[in-house]
Amino acid sequence: MAQDSGAFKKYGLDVKLIFLAGGLAPVAVMAGEVPFALMSAGVMVPAALRGAALIMVAALSNYLNQVLAVASEFTDLKQLRGKRIAIQRLSDLTHITAREALKHVGLLESDLQMQQIGGGPARFTALQTGNAQVAILTPPYSTRARKLGYRIPVNPL
Repeated sequence: MAQDSGAFKKYGLDVKLIFLAGGLAPVAVMAGEVPFALMSAGVMVPAALRGAALIMVAALSNYLNQVLAVASEFTDLKQLRGKRIAIQRLSDLTHITAREALKHVGLLESDLQMQQIGGGPARFTALQTGNAQVAILTPPYSTRARKLGYRIPVNPL
């Protein structure tokens, strides 16, 4: 939005925006590929705890806007054992959210198959097509999932 509106240029900033899929932002900063990055605390804190010299300057919110969306045919969450859950990438915030949400409903990460599907549209599509029975979704896909009758047993953590 700031790029499109000309805000960077207005204030004399020559900015090149780069999209990095989940979990890659701290790696890019540590490698010196980018001087700073917008990332969730969920991917920054674990890297910092492992010794990465990262500093968090600000947070956009103090809650997760991600939900665990489940195909409606699963009436008991224990039925999800062995099923596929769509996340973006291992070690990113969707993975962390999945692990914590599963814990919250009495399941372990190892009870399901983590599928690295990609961004929100791909995870939503995987859920709709049956390629995954569970997905970690954010708006607007979490809102669409609710409207289509998917169960949201854990809503925001």
